[in-house]
Amino acid sequence: MRILTVVFKGIWIIAIAINVASLLWLIVGSTANFQRSMDIVARYTLFSIGIFSIIVISLSIFYLRKTKKQNIGIAGCAIACVFSLLLLGCSYMNQEGVVDKEWFRDSVDQDPIKSTKDGKYDYRLEIINGGQKNARQQLYVKELATTQEKNIDIPIKMEPSYGYSLGKGDWAWARLKNTDHINEYILTTTSELGVPIQSFKINVDEGSTDIMSSP
Repeated sequence: MRILTVVFKGIWIIAIAINVASLLWLIVGSTANFQRSMDIVARYTLFSIGIFSIIVISLSIFYLRKTKKQNIGIAGCAIACVFSLLLLGCSYMNQEGVVDKEWFRDSVDQDPIKSTKDGKYDYRLEIINGGQKNARQQLYVKELATTQEKNIDIPIKMEPSYGYSLGKGDWAWARLKNTDHINEYILTTTSELGVPIQSFKINVDEGSTDIMSSP
């Protein structure tokens, strides 16, 4: 019976550890490492399965401490099995609450590829990790003569809570216009981005950006 006690308590402790890890994963994963707020699915999971998990963990620790130096017997082994299954089941549901399991990778949204009027570049605006605290924007450009590609940071003012949408057909978040200077363009956001219109002077060759107008 001593061996059974050690085995079943060991399984129970492992189940507790897995459940605690799943709770941490639910919190960190659903907030993209605290870069965004939880969505509805994650909140429901946390306040239902998560709370139930904490209750089961608390009862488990209480029982294990109470029987720390005792053989738990057949009834105790049965209790260990039931609680371990409950904890493992909750662990599975906790990790299912993390809808986007690739949060550790950058999420990229982009408008359609367009060409500058002088025919030198293809371009598009890309929003990286939209809706998160670490969100940023960049202009992707491709020189058609050499097929050289470049990403240029664009400091568009967008609140982390801002929810943008993707359009249909011929649409754009920003338009790139020629100037009288070689490799110098003006990037202007459009109303389709849903934020106040902002303009930037872009030197494609240097990959630099200067703010011209900002809210």
